[in-house]
Amino acid sequence: MNKLAVTIAAVTLAFSLAGAANAKQCRDDHGRFMKCPEASGTPHCSKGKPCGHTCISMHDICHR
Repeated sequence: MNKLAVTIAAVTLAFSLAGAANAKQCRDDHGRFMKCPEASGTPHCSKGKPCGHTCISMHDICHR
């Protein structure tokens, strides 16, 4: 049980650090939060096809 708690804590810390890195990019010069710029371009899909900012199945229709 102790190993499980340590693993969950490590995963939680990793996700919180990743979120903090994204939040740091969405700050102005004074450190205040601002609206993040939208991602440009379409994603590279290894399977499927791009639809907006996501990938969908080759059999689906993109309703964008």
